[in-house]
Amino acid sequence: MNNKKRNIIFSIIGFLILISGVIVGTILVQQNQNIREKAAPATSVYISPSTQNKNPGDNFILSVKMDTGENQVTGVDIRLNYNPDLVEITSIEKGTNIGALDSQIINTFDNVTGKISYAVYTANKENAITGSSIEILTINGNVKDTASGNATFSFDPTTVISGISEGQNVIINSSSGSIIISSNESTTIPTATTTNTANATPTAVTTTTSTVTSGSTTTATSTATSTATATATSTASGQPNSCNGTCGSNSNCSSGLFCYSGYCRNSSCPTDTDCVCNGTATPTSTSTSIAQGPTSTSEPQLPEAGTSWPTILGTGFGIFIILGALLLAL
Repeated sequence: MNNKKRNIIFSIIGFLILISGVIVGTILVQQNQNIREKAAPATSVYISPSTQNKNPGDNFILSVKMDTGENQVTGVDIRLNYNPDLVEITSIEKGTNIGALDSQIINTFDNVTGKISYAVYTANKENAITGSSIEILTINGNVKDTASGNATFSFDPTTVISGISEGQNVIINSSSGSIIISSNESTTIPTATTTNTANATPTAVTTTTSTVTSGSTTTATSTATSTATATATSTASGQPNSCNGTCGSNSNCSSGLFCYSGYCRNSSCPTDTDCVCNGTATPTSTSTSIAQGPTSTSEPQLPEAGTSWPTILGTGFGIFIILGALLLAL
């Protein structure tokens, strides 16, 4: 009788464990993305070089690079904006350090809208990329003949870098790059001048003329003549011009200014005559924090590479509980 009661109790306990195991296993499988471990975003992306000086008609090369920090990168989706009135892109090429990202999603540039789009990834987690100064993309272009001012290449907020076991954008910050374009116009500029000032110094010259007459009379005549001596004195003038002063090249402008359409201006706001730029006096590379979280786009998204270990562990745990419940029920 006692054995019968004991078997009934074990059967009830086993049934409860069985039900609990099924419920727990289902929850773990359906919500694995909520409990999976995540590494903190640590990747920086930037333009190299951050600044360079060019003249109208010059060619240029820019690189998009990244420092991955602790992240293991399996995909990049680079979106850049630029001013098509100042520069023209001729080609974009895959960087030398991301050959392991073997699947391409998009590779385009538009000289009308001023946008660059480039995305590649790998589905094999063994090909994940880590390190610093990793070249993602090379951009070739030229400065337009009529261009002047500051041409900036900035990252669009839709730029995304993905990593192993990451369901979020791992970019922690981004830095833009600039091409400072010198003016190509000729302008009358101040130069050092030499002024000759004549200082007349009178010098007396006495000429004596003797006249002899038949009466043995001698007459002396003195004539005074003044001779002017010219002395040249040089007076130098001309210093580098301040904001809004005239110029023909950057060397005619004070430090921190450049020559724009014949006037010394701030490269960050060449059209402002006071060079203040709403409180910013000199151009600098800007750093922009990209908001974390999903971004909506109609184009293909970078796939996630790697294994979801919480899902495997959850499923295994559920199976183990089910097997244990079956053994207890026997």
